[in-house]
Amino acid sequence: PQNQPQQPQNQPQPPQNQPQQPQNQPQPPQNQPKQPSNQNSLPGNGSPVHSNIVLLDCGDDTRDKTVLEDSNEDADGEEGWGEGKEGGEPHPLDNSRWEDIVSDDRRMVDATALECTLWDLDKTVPTYCLTSTRIKVDKEFKSREDLYSNPTFMTHLARNKSILIVDSLRNRIGVYDEVSLEQKGWFPSSRSDIQVPLNILALSCGKVALIEKPKGISIYAYDGNKYAREDLIKGKFRGLAEGPDGSLISIEEFGPKYYVRIHDLKKKKFRLEESMELSVIQNKVTGMPPLPRYVVCKHNKLYISDPGSARLYIVDMLSRSQEAFGSYGSGDMCFQKPLPVLVDDVGNICVGDQETGRLHIFDPKGVHIKKISYKASFKKSLFDFLWMGDCFYGSYYNGPKEESGIIRFSVLPRDNCVASRPDEFRVGSPLDILM
Repeated sequence: PQNQPQQPQNQPQPPQNQPQQPQNQPQPPQNQPKQPSNQNSLPGNGSPVHSNIVLLDCGDDTRDKTVLEDSNEDADGEEGWGEGKEGGEPHPLDNSRWEDIVSDDRRMVDATALECTLWDLDKTVPTYCLTSTRIKVDKEFKSREDLYSNPTFMTHLARNKSILIVDSLRNRIGVYDEVSLEQKGWFPSSRSDIQVPLNILALSCGKVALIEKPKGISIYAYDGNKYAREDLIKGKFRGLAEGPDGSLISIEEFGPKYYVRIHDLKKKKFRLEESMELSVIQNKVTGMPPLPRYVVCKHNKLYISDPGSARLYIVDMLSRSQEAFGSYGSGDMCFQKPLPVLVDDVGNICVGDQETGRLHIFDPKGVHIKKISYKASFKKSLFDFLWMGDCFYGSYYNGPKEESGIIRFSVLPRDNCVASRPDEFRVGSPLDILM
């Protein structure tokens, strides 16, 4: 009965295999007959609990089960769960039970949906793989008097939900809607002293970096009302990229040599932190001097295109190793004038040829996969790429007498596109799933 006096917890217990006693004979608490369903008590503990408790036998793995309890105290007022108590068991919802690190990802790859619990959901962000997608022209935006005029370089300004497009011929930068590409104004204003603008990059810190050919790298910051020039890094720079730590990366021509300049943001200003000579550059062909002009940073690697010598350089920022591939020609591993570079989340490389307009796709090791040709009103003089979700833009400037504009390419994923997944993944807790 529920009002039966409590037995001392340290009282010796009878053996588990003791013969069954008659039901009318008083039984020890450990071997007490099963009570009616409306009288529940914790196993091994004589303290009564509320009748609305649902108990589940969790066994050794509580990952797939939930224990609902209104009270976890015994008759003496002490906690019944906890590793600190002698003889106590760990609480079923102890956070350590949900923080398993699984290093073998084959279980997630091969498991079906029915074999995975809610806590084993794969958190890998979907990616687009350039080697296993269909790339086609989605829409053309032809240049007009003040619309997409002389487009060279682009960047995405997330603060204003806009795309900045550089007009290098007229020394101005247009501001366009990120979806419709309708013009919204000029950057930083309709009246500015910009001189020969080239590469432009919106940084994660909110600033905008712009290369002006006769000056260097101009840094613009938002003052609460508009963008204004905040700093100037003097030098002969080409190409802009942002490092994984928010650093500003560019290529500087210094005499006959080229250097990778890495500027870190310190006290609201970019200061030179590290330099690295591009030793991989070799001028072997007469009349084709090296001209590194474009740089992309992805997966701790720098991808630098050289339209002068028709090559592509890859610099590992961790090991400092440098490699080059490509040559002038019309074969699979050949370019005529490579300039813009696009790198997907898997590490595949897309190089746009400014002379032919073709797109060359390489795997992360530099092996040529395919060439992409397309039909458009303008194909030559490809200057820049801008990745925007499931599409990317290409800017084409053919001079004031020929047709120029912007092409939006759609990236259609296929079923055989397998994104790289991390070596380790964390098993989420119920709180993670809820959040």
